Amino acid sequence: MRRILIVDDDEMIRKHLHGMLDHTGFDVSESDNGHTGLVMLREKSFDAVFTDIHMPEMDGIELVRAIIQEKTVSRVIAMTGGSNFMNALFTIRVIKHFGVHGIIRKPLTHANVLYPLKDWLQTPSVGS
Repeated sequence: MRRILIVDDDEMIRKHLHGMLDHTGFDVSESDNGHTGLVMLREKSFDAVFTDIHMPEMDGIELVRAIIQEKTVSRVIAMTGGSNFMNALFTIRVIKHFGVHGIIRKPLTHANVLYPLKDWLQTPSVGS
């Protein structure tokens, strides 16, 4: 069974995505911030990480950077709900520079999560 970690400070987003992935047969874990998410990645093996970009404490960009530096083998999917178009474009460029496998714009739907996830899980992992 594929293991997925969700890192997002918004509990409603985490629960929604958790339910969607769990219902599809994934083993899902959650973290409400980047620091705890990084600890979980160090302790367990995950096939993919969904991370929010904008979080307090450690944001998604810092988390992605740490995953790459530590060569944590994970596919990283960044999520953003930012409404500022220019800020979103900048964030997307930065995230792509760090090697994420995909970017999902909130609100999360089956179409923008589950269909691309199948393809992302077939690509090489970050740090491979």
